[in-house]
Amino acid sequence: MDYPSSVIDELIRKAAVDDEDAIDELSAIADNEPDRLIPHHGLLLDLDVLWPPKLYRSADANTVGRVIEQIDGGRTPKRLDHLLLLLAYSAHPLAESAMRRWATQPPAGCTPIR
Repeated sequence: MDYPSSVIDELIRKAAVDDEDAIDELSAIADNEPDRLIPHHGLLLDLDVLWPPKLYRSADANTVGRVIEQIDGGRTPKRLDHLLLLLAYSAHPLAESAMRRWATQPPAGCTPIR
C-alpha cells in the first residue's frame, strides 16, 4: 500500500500513544519499504517511538547521530536498551563505530562488558 507522508505522520502520532494497529502498520512499512520511513525518523524520535526497533532499519546518518548523541549525553538511562537496539537495527556505519567505542568506553548509565 502506498502511504502518503501525512498518513505515516498520523500513524506515528497514534503509535506514540500505544495504538497497536498503528504500530502494526508502521511495522509492515518497515518490513516492506523501510526507506519510506527515513523522512519520518525525526518524528519517531521526537515522540519517543522506539519500539519496534525495526522502524529504524534504514536510518540515515542524521538519525543515527541524534541517537548516539542522546546515548553519549547520558540523558536516556530508561531508554538505553531501546536506543541500542535501534542502532543495531540501523546497521549504519556510525552506529557500528559508536558500539565499538562503547565496548571499551561505555556510555553514561551503562556498565562495562567484562
